[in-house]
Amino acid sequence: MSGANRIAGKGRLTPAKTARFTFDGKSYTALEGDYSAADAQPFLDRRGRVLHNGGREFRNAAEIEGSARLADGRVINIVGESGRPRWRVVNAAYGIDTRGCPLVPFRSAAVDPRIIPLGSILHIPSTVGVRVPGGGRHDGTWYAVDVGSQIRGQHVDLFTGFGINSMSRFRDGPNADESTIVTVTGALPVRRGERTRCLP
Repeated sequence: MSGANRIAGKGRLTPAKTARFTFDGKSYTALEGDYSAADAQPFLDRRGRVLHNGGREFRNAAEIEGSARLADGRVINIVGESGRPRWRVVNAAYGIDTRGCPLVPFRSAAVDPRIIPLGSILHIPSTVGVRVPGGGRHDGTWYAVDVGSQIRGQHVDLFTGFGINSMSRFRDGPNADESTIVTVTGALPVRRGERTRCLP
């Protein structure tokens, strides 16, 4: 690789720099129907009121993923408050990212913002050619728009849509390795007066 596109060591990635990241693809909207209803646990809103009761396995998955779709069709997002998860209903098909924008399957990526600035445009060669919903193939472009409690350092999670089965596209093929190269190629443009540019 050229000096401008070399494998970077520790530190923040800026445009035209590349580093090797760990990757497991585990980022999806948890679906209540995928889990047992046993040992029901409350999902509380910001005021401590019960928003929903769901099985313990489902609530655990929802807390890890940060967004979930309930059996009644509502989509909820986690709201962090002093280590005690709270939830709110959102008007977005898959939930919202840390910037308040809708998550987009096969485009949204969760990163450690100390390493990759939020809003960065990423190129991940190991995802090029992966089949995506609608019959096309992925071009390797992702956007750093989310964070996660378990994402620290040089680790990236790629959002794949509804339920754990949506990750099946990453279990085989060119990206099955647990590490991947990530290059920051630029940043989402923000127009005058905008605070955040959401993905189309």
